[in-house]
Order: sequence, then structure tokens, then C-alpha cells
Amino acid sequence: MKKVIKFASLVHRLRNGDHYEFYREIIKLFLRFEDKLGDLLKLLLTLKTIFQKEDDIFKRSARAAETPEVNAVNEQRMGVFKRIKLFIDAAHYDKIPANVAAAQALDFVLNNYKSIPSTSLTQASALIVNLVQDLRLPKYATHIATLGLTDAVDDLEAANEALEEILYERELSQGDAQREGNMKTARPNTDTAGIHLADGLNAFYLVAKISGNTAAMEAYGALIDGANSIVLYYEKKYAHIGGGGTPSKPEEDDDDDEPTDLTPSFAIASQVVTNGSTMYVTLTNPDAAADLFAEAVGATLVLLFDPEAGVTAFDLFPITGLELSQEGGTEKPIGLKVGPQANSTFDVPTYNAGPCAAWVEKDDIVLARLTGAFYPGSITEGRKK
Repeated sequence: MKKVIKFASLVHRLRNGDHYEFYREIIKLFLRFEDKLGDLLKLLLTLKTIFQKEDDIFKRSARAAETPEVNAVNEQRMGVFKRIKLFIDAAHYDKIPANVAAAQALDFVLNNYKSIPSTSLTQASALIVNLVQDLRLPKYATHIATLGLTDAVDDLEAANEALEEILYERELSQGDAQREGNMKTARPNTDTAGIHLADGLNAFYLVAKISGNTAAMEAYGALIDGANSIVLYYEKKYAHIGGGGTPSKPEEDDDDDEPTDLTPSFAIASQVVTNGSTMYVTLTNPDAAADLFAEAVGATLVLLFDPEAGVTAFDLFPITGLELSQEGGTEKPIGLKVGPQANSTFDVPTYNAGPCAAWVEKDDIVLARLTGAFYPGSITEGRKK
């Protein structure tokens, strides 16, 4: 069957720049088919939203990489400072009395700032600001002009401001990195969304094939071919870089190409429907899900239904609370309270559709995966087909 080549291990070893370009090309490809995606558009929008954070981080890092090195700019600044000092030192031995007088007056100023070359970058910046202010005092104006140092003082101020700007940008960049994370933290979320999109495309193609929908097969097939072209390009590029090998073929289905996924996974023990509107998803091992329970309220339960069961929708359901049990007079969370999707109802399940892709996400971050049997027959009423 035509399907997207598995690319989990590939994107794991891509360098940051190529990782960024890989997903940028994937998103551009899918956007060309935007009007034919149907419910698959939800998966694309999820990837776009998550990728935006990687985009911001990558571009910020690129700007930082383009910034001149601090040492180089500081050397330029110190070079101007030394030039001023040398001019003043040399003027002490001049035959022209006015030049000697100027050197003596300006020497008095410079002596207050002789520690500039040996102090820290930021301290030197502050001292140079004060030095420039002193050299521009009216009482020194004539001496500066006599020795022809007006341009040199301007150059010193400009070099100092250039270095201060670099130091400021670095502080902002470090602060942004702490708040937004870095490529190491952003890439796994992008990969998860990208793999879900590829899995969804494969599922939609299979449904189109089973149902004999030729037009949908052609559209999804073209998307699969385009995605595989991108995957093969990067596999070829990395064939001899960082654990290469030969590129995969589109027909191959290598189960060893699965990602190392650190996202916690919890099995479903049971589901209970109450009043046709609220579903309780009970976990097999709730004691291990403390972190999930702490973040779950306000999150979203995401289901990508098994196409072989005849249900192909990708749906989002709000998690409105926790299923609680009483133990020794205290309440203990054992599952998730899932509210209905708009225009959708929970009825007594009519059949077991078997496993499907399911996860809990919040603020574009996958908190946990859920494994086990869901019952899409109980929540399909009113769903957009």
C-alpha cells in the first residue's frame, strides 16, 4: 500500500537547520493541498502551531549566530581607546606648547580611567561612557580639537555602543531561551505532530482506497509521493552523515524506525458513559499518572480513529475534570472526565472499534498517550463526516 516512509529516526539525527527546513517543506507541501485535506487539516494545523515555536527559536538562534563576536568588537573598542592614549602620550614630547598643554590636561582625565583595559566588559562599557562624557566637557573642547581627537572620541563612543548592543542582545537571547526553551526541547514536539500528520495521511489514503474514492486517492497519493520525495532527499543527504545507510524505499515498512518517545503512556481500563454526555476514561495504573492528572484539566483528549473500523474522523474532546474514587475518606484520581464535543453525544457503545491513536495535549504539548480500545461508535453522532 502507498504510504509515507517512516521518518522518525531520520528527523532525530537531522541537524537543527535541516530539521527546520524538513518540516517547513512538509508544511508547504500540505498547504498546496489545503482544500482537499478535509479532517486531515486539523492535524496540519496542529503541526503548524507546534512548529511555530521551533520557527521562533531557530530564527532567534540564527540571529545570534550572525552577531559579531564580542571579543572582536571589544578589540575594536580597545583599539580606539589605545589610539587616543597614544596620541596624548606622544603630544607630551611635541615642540608645540599648545599640544603639550593639551596632553597634560587630557592626561589628567585619562588617569581616572586607566583600569579600562583590565576590567570586565560591562564595567569597561560604563567607564567608557563616563570617559566620553568627560572628554566632551567644554573645558576640554579646545584640547581635544588641538590634538585632532574629535573623531577618535566619536569612534570610541560608537564602538562602545556597538558592544553594549551585542551584550544586550545576548541577554535578551538568553532570557528568551529560558522562557521559550531551545531546539532540543522544541524538536520532539514538532516530530510528534509531524508523525501524527503522516500517520493520518496514511489512514485517510487507506480509507479512500477501501471506499473506492478515486479523487481522494489521487489527492492523498500525490501528498504521499511529495512527502516521500522530501524524506528521501534528506535520507540521501544524511546517508553518510551521523548514522546514515541507504535511503528507504516508499514500499518499505520498517518497524525498527520508531522514535525514542519519552512521552508517558497509560493504558485504559474502562470507559463509562453518564447521562449521554460525559465519558469517564479510567486508567489501568492511575498511581503512575500523578503528573498527568495535575495537568489534565483544561487539556484536550485527541482521537484519531481506526479507519479499518469504518470511523476516520480526527476529533478533539475537552477534559473537564477527573474521575475520583474514595479511599479511606480521601478522594483519589483514577481517570479523566471527558466532556462532549460540540454537536456530539456519548451513547452506550454499539461496538468496539479497537485501538486508535489517542493522546492528551495542552498548550500544544503532548502530556501523555493513551492506549487501549476506544468506542467511536458512541461518539460519532453529529460529527462532521
